[in-house]
Amino acid sequence: MTKYKEASRDVITTAQDLIAVYHPQLADANISVIFRDEPAISKGMEVWGKVKTVPAWLRAFPDFEDLHFVIEIAESIWATLDSNQRKALIDHELCHCKYDSDKEKASMRAHDFEEFTEIVERRGFWNPKLFMARDKFAQAVQDELPGLEVKPKGNVSALSPEAVTRTQKLIDEGAAVSVSKPEKVEVEG
Repeated sequence: MTKYKEASRDVITTAQDLIAVYHPQLADANISVIFRDEPAISKGMEVWGKVKTVPAWLRAFPDFEDLHFVIEIAESIWATLDSNQRKALIDHELCHCKYDSDKEKASMRAHDFEEFTEIVERRGFWNPKLFMARDKFAQAVQDELPGLEVKPKGNVSALSPEAVTRTQKLIDEGAAVSVSKPEKVEVEG
């Protein structure tokens, strides 16, 4: 059974620093990060990190009412990564997050491209998205990211397993959730 715990302070700081420098559109978004003990497996591959928007019905519960995104990180993987890899993992998950602060609406962004390595080996950069990415790959520098000294604006916090447990208890006890608009959610019970 998967075990969850609060993400460590370095995960939170990394996310805050990356938001300040590379993701200013997330400055007003509320993001929580949680560790899972081992990576999930999807389609036979390890999932090192995953981000989800928080649905309106879940925001009806006190521990989630202001939350827009939850990032889940495999702690066993995190422990093996160097500083640059950790930044890359969090940066990747933050790239999935889209937030419209005027509408207070969170949504997800898909990857820019998807392809199998053997197709690139056999066919090269055969489609427009891969062709555009070709120059980015050629320019990629695997050096440490520059110092991130900008004070973060984003609200990033650790999501406690206790919050999940409290919410699950309310659901199990039959708390009724009604959603009239995505912004307005109420819990009865």
